[in-house]
Amino acid sequence: MQGGMFNDSSPYIVDRDKLNRVNLQNSFGVTIRIKKVYLEYSHVFLSEEFNGQGNHSWGGIRIRTAF
Repeated sequence: MQGGMFNDSSPYIVDRDKLNRVNLQNSFGVTIRIKKVYLEYSHVFLSEEFNGQGNHSWGGIRIRTAF
């Protein structure tokens, strides 16, 4: 986020005063088993890494079966 080690001309550099040095990342999931079928839900939360970016979160659903 602050450029490369030898390259300071990248357009993707974020100013130091805009970076958040402490971030929160939290993830959790739930699995429900009904006979041989597993239903899973997962969710991840990530607080903003620099000012103005906003928080991120994503999740997923998975269905599995056992033989």
